This record gives sequence, structure tokens and C-alpha cells, in this order.
Amino acid sequence: HGIGAYVQPMGDAHTSEYISDADKRVEWLTGFTGSAGTAVVTADKALFWTDGRYFLQAAEQLKGTGFELMKMSEPGVPDLEDWARESKLVVGVDPTLISLSAAEEWSRKGCDDFKLVQHNLVDRAWAETKPKRSASALRTHGVALAGESVASKIARVADALKEKGCTS
Repeated sequence: HGIGAYVQPMGDAHTSEYISDADKRVEWLTGFTGSAGTAVVTADKALFWTDGRYFLQAAEQLKGTGFELMKMSEPGVPDLEDWARESKLVVGVDPTLISLSAAEEWSRKGCDDFKLVQHNLVDRAWAETKPKRSASALRTHGVALAGESVASKIARVADALKEKGCTS
């Protein structure tokens, strides 16, 4: 894929806090079951960044996996962007899992642009054992829970798009 490192962020394409089993790529790859962390794999190392809430859990769950725990904000531990900049590797990422703001922050910190890898490499390795996505029907929350009807929300979005001059 023409990359030297692959970044696997936590989460799904909607940056949801609670993700389906099919989106638990970091857990499958590292064994870490917490809700915050980023895995990076190169040809010769595997690194995992997480914050102080998860240092103990990550240390325990990463034992024997080959992943090195990178304790965010600890002395002597580079943040992911510093590591990437210093490594001089081309860094790939699944474009559906990186937000525009994260990509802009990456660039702001002096990193070369991500190389967008169209097929998630963790999904490819996970292959047939990856859990299937739910096929259950979508359901809406009633107005009592949502505070507003679906039709009203859609109308507000459409109005905002028109106001910005969008045509589709």
C-alpha cells in the first residue's frame, strides 16, 4: 500500500462513543477493551497510545501482544504526531475513520498528510472472523426522547443547506 505505518484509531465511521462489535478493530488487534486508544503498526513495531485513565488496564491487556504502551502526556513519551514526524514514515489510515479535524490537527503539528488506504487493513486481516454488522431495522426515538420529530430535524438540515447555497 506504499506506507510505512498504519494508524488504527478507536471508533467507527460516525465517531460514535459506543461502537458495534464489527467496529472494535483496536480491540481485535491489541486485546485492549477500553474506549480510548490508537494503535500503530509498522513493519517492525506495534505501538498503542492511550491516556491516563487506561494505563493500568492497557499494560495488563497488552502483555504478550507485541504492542508497546505509549502513555500519553507522560515524560519522554512522544505524542503520535511527534512520533510520526520523527519516524519519517508514510502513515496510512482508513479515511472513513479519521475526522477532518483530526487530519487538520495532524497537518498543523507538521506531519505529512495521511495516505488514505481505501480498504481497512485491520478488517482485511480480521477477515472471516470479523463480526457481521447488525441487519436489524432502524428505529426512531419518539419525540418524547428525541425532543423533536424526524421530519422537523430533516427540514432544519435542509434549510441550513439551502442557506449555505448547497444544491445537493
